[in-house]
Amino acid sequence: MRIDPDAPFAAAARATLVVRGPELLEFRDGTLDGSDIEQLHSMRVASRRLRAALEVYAGCFPRRSHARLLRLVKGTADALSEARDLDVQIDHLTAYRDRVPHAHRAGVNSLIGTLRERRAAANQHLEPALARLDADGFAKQVDDLVSDR
Repeated sequence: MRIDPDAPFAAAARATLVVRGPELLEFRDGTLDGSDIEQLHSMRVASRRLRAALEVYAGCFPRRSHARLLRLVKGTADALSEARDLDVQIDHLTAYRDRVPHAHRAGVNSLIGTLRERRAAANQHLEPALARLDADGFAKQVDDLVSDR
């Protein structure tokens, strides 16, 4: 993404959201599939970038529309963060388990099992948070903010 340094601040804000808004949705299917934890990671990064852009450019947008979209992005980011943190822990412990003496593996397996249960519970927050993107009209909200009306 390249922004003209001479462009008005509001134009830079719109140009940023044109890129960052759709970026959030690029990884949704892979995140919901759950077979590749990097999809969730990429979606989390996209949510953090979009959140930062919304916060930086807050003054460029109508207050109510902006606040509504920011709340939606924050809720999505929170759900993604909860799941991502657990994915990282499980991944790390799974690799660690292969390096510990056999006598210690049962304990590591127990911890991995507990974390997997917590990860399954995190899906109880993640799936509805991602469904809210559609239910609350995320794409339309972004489009409305970036339209030059």
